[in-house]
Amino acid sequence: MRPLMLLPLAALAIACGGAGPRSATPELGPTLAIEQFLRAAAASNLSQMAEFWGTGAGSAARTGQPQDYRRRIQIMHAYLKGNTAKVLGVREDKGDRVVMVVELTRPGCRRQVPFTAIRRGQTEWLVSAVDLAAIGAPGARCTGDAPPPDPPV
Repeated sequence: MRPLMLLPLAALAIACGGAGPRSATPELGPTLAIEQFLRAAAASNLSQMAEFWGTGAGSAARTGQPQDYRRRIQIMHAYLKGNTAKVLGVREDKGDRVVMVVELTRPGCRRQVPFTAIRRGQTEWLVSAVDLAAIGAPGARCTGDAPPPDPPV
């Protein structure tokens, strides 16, 4: 293939989303929005967390709403950092609003936590709520529901 013939193919790949970072989750929906939000929390990337959290008006990073969104992101980060996470599935689906159950695990503690994602426009999904009370205090051990110890190897 000639180099000039590759240029239209590269432009088509970029136009179709084949290159560059993506913002809040077009095609893959609420699961991907939650996973991206959790990856940002694990990386302590509060700016990126704000890209994946918001309302039907858009991400908090783009809209600047609610006014105290930076403080809210910091609080969610405090609860989520140090956890491993696994999206288990849908608890409730109302079309543009989906509640997913996420298993969060930290040493001595495993919790199933509801995360709410909302659709913005046709394809974008954002995390809109995390049930912090279901997580328990940051860094604290669970009471009464710690996972069984791993079997000896």
